[in-house]
Amino acid sequence: MVRLFYDFREGGFWFTTERSDLLARSKPALDGAEPSPNGMAALGLIRLAAQTGEERYAQIARQVLETFGGVLLRYPQGAMTLLCALHEWQQRFATEKPIVLAPPPVVRIRLEPEQLLVKVGEVAALKVHLDIAKGWHIGSSQPQAGTKATELVVESPLVIVERVEAPPPQVSSFPFAETPLSVYKGTVTFVLWLRGEKAGTGSLTVRVSYQACDDRHCEAPTEITATIPVTSLAP
Repeated sequence: MVRLFYDFREGGFWFTTERSDLLARSKPALDGAEPSPNGMAALGLIRLAAQTGEERYAQIARQVLETFGGVLLRYPQGAMTLLCALHEWQQRFATEKPIVLAPPPVVRIRLEPEQLLVKVGEVAALKVHLDIAKGWHIGSSQPQAGTKATELVVESPLVIVERVEAPPPQVSSFPFAETPLSVYKGTVTFVLWLRGEKAGTGSLTVRVSYQACDDRHCEAPTEITATIPVTSLAP
């Protein structure tokens, strides 16, 4: 379901797979004669995460609820299935990961692969994809003086970061800046080369700090995170 229907860039599940003969694709959030497909998908992922302990299922369910946060705030009576999914989330995960309903986030994070396998003493690649909403940009990893750099931090006792490959930035002009700025737009990918430090299984969290701006103003610096399982094998 995730592979065929999920929109990793904007969040939410498409109603159909991607096909060349379709004029348009939709992401139904409201209930009709049948429950909302996105509400049912979120419910299933929440329950699957609770049964299996797989963090990635919970992350996708959370992204679905945050994607349609604006719908829940404006028209809750039409999105009862999504509200049920939100209620179940609050019961199962709210103490650790509360959801704040708001418009869709400016930046989303995806990790590839979804589970990392590495041997002690050897190196494996982890791709960090950042999907930046249309009309927005964030500072590059090496911006001009006075602007916020996009920075990544890896948290796991099983691996260490050997090197980071940052994506090439775009140089763009903005009304609020006297000189062109080095920024990221659209979808960009960092590649983290991680070396196995000690054998074991656990989790790996990537923290990305950034500042998002449009053509008129900049939001306050913030941080997003993503977590995946990691296994480090003995040599």
